[in-house]
Amino acid sequence: KAQQAVNEIEKRTGRKVSGVALDLADLKSVKSLPSRLPKSVSKIDVLMENAGVMAIPERLATKDGFERQIGVNHLGHYALVASLLPLLEKSSAFRIVAVSSDANKIVDGKAIAQALDANLEPPYGAWTNYGLSKVFNVLFVEELRRR
Repeated sequence: KAQQAVNEIEKRTGRKVSGVALDLADLKSVKSLPSRLPKSVSKIDVLMENAGVMAIPERLATKDGFERQIGVNHLGHYALVASLLPLLEKSSAFRIVAVSSDANKIVDGKAIAQALDANLEPPYGAWTNYGLSKVFNVLFVEELRRR
């Protein structure tokens, strides 16, 4: 999939593009990403967070033991921003675009509080956990914007 995207971007832009493997369900993979980027990457102007998983029927875990939807959709992206922040800050005006969905409206304040009180391990519900991951995306980028 990644190579197809690289080929399409190169075809459309006429620029050389590199793909780098990343597993958002493995925080070690996320943390090591900056060291695996091509040496030509000296700064990042735009980070687009669009990867994710949705409505997994049964609870699955990330490599680090987190519920997979919250782990990949929120914690993985959170760690990605943290690991790439030094490269983002080298840009004069970097942007982080986090793709969410209307699923952030599935959950209410009570479900959000319950998830936070349970250290992001609320009772599992496929759509509830997906909705929580999307709420956390929105809250995270809003806090980034505020800072």
